[in-house]
Amino acid sequence: MKFRRDEGIEAPTKAHQTDAGYDLYSPVDLIIEGRSFSHRIDLGVGFEVPLMYCGYIVERSSQGKVGVNAIGPVVDHGYTGNVHVTLVNNQDTPYQVKKGDRIAQMLLLRIGMEELEEVETLEGERGDHGHGSTGA
Repeated sequence: MKFRRDEGIEAPTKAHQTDAGYDLYSPVDLIIEGRSFSHRIDLGVGFEVPLMYCGYIVERSSQGKVGVNAIGPVVDHGYTGNVHVTLVNNQDTPYQVKKGDRIAQMLLLRIGMEELEEVETLEGERGDHGHGSTGA
């Protein structure tokens, strides 16, 4: 997959070839107060997402385990602008980010491109039995 980056921005990386996501780096230093969220952070990198795929921006597992989540956009095929992320600090204490820290990851997901067809009823084993309907 092709990518481009602004001057001074670190290239996306994977620690291991089999990792699911490409690590994305902070272009700035910032502190996110407890129970708060950051401004929208321009990561300074864009992707040429292949047809039939989308990029999905999520937090890294090391952030999730301490209560910091990433809210990122879906990166559609055809969008080549910079990717952005907002970090949410669910901790009571401030969360410090330094320029160059890995602050999110982009997963490349295969997507369906089916046309929508409106119908009167839908078929399926579960019907409208959703959240918790299997007893878990």
